[in-house]
Amino acid sequence: MDYLSGIYTQMLVVGLRLLFSPLASNIVVRTACCSVGVVLPVYSTFKAIEGRDENEQKKWLLYWAAYGSFSVVELCTDKFLRWFPLYYHMKFAFLVWLQLPITDVS
Repeated sequence: MDYLSGIYTQMLVVGLRLLFSPLASNIVVRTACCSVGVVLPVYSTFKAIEGRDENEQKKWLLYWAAYGSFSVVELCTDKFLRWFPLYYHMKFAFLVWLQLPITDVS
């Protein structure tokens, strides 16, 4: 678990740098949202399945349910939401928040 905590810490630092960077364009933040929203959770989900830890499996199942629901809503409203300032920054922060082991919100 220490290895994943280190990954989460590094992800948080990178996320905060992107969030507070005034030069970050929407393309960079949108790519980061896709990467953070899928890459690490896929890895963590496979680790939970391989480890047969039911609590971890449940946690990641809830994450994917939240991520899928958010994606469906976003699919329908993206044409309007992308015009809001810092929308993708807020989405990125939301995805990072869902994955944090400290909060265990998903």
